[in-house]
Amino acid sequence: MAHTCIQSGEPYGHLENLLRNAIRAHGDQVTETCTRGSAVLAIIGHSVKRRVLAVNAQGHPLEYAIYYQVSFRLDDKQGKTLLPETTLKLQRQSAYSIYTQLGSGRRQDTLVADMQREASQLILLRLQAVDQISPKPAKN
Repeated sequence: MAHTCIQSGEPYGHLENLLRNAIRAHGDQVTETCTRGSAVLAIIGHSVKRRVLAVNAQGHPLEYAIYYQVSFRLDDKQGKTLLPETTLKLQRQSAYSIYTQLGSGRRQDTLVADMQREASQLILLRLQAVDQISPKPAKN
């Protein structure tokens, strides 16, 4: 995994940039083209959903649960699956006020960014585990 390519429908999205930076910080390279890479990290999809947890007497929301889900897979350069499709699900709760809607929206954006940062670290841990158990080529 010394050279990894990140394949995604959103190649320069926040999660993808976090992954690129984390892989580089680990000492590996990220290639722009998947033909040169020794591994292909495919981000199959990610989504954000929100659900009301509590309402006040007037029916206005007071608290939300925010869910972030990302699915990914890792293949070697020959197309052999090293890590089958894996889905990570993260959740945060957030208070909401109709009087501070703008602040609540920013709070949701911050929570989603935090979940993406956590997801990138969890993905990197899985990549490191695969890298440690993968057979290494013999050196002459």
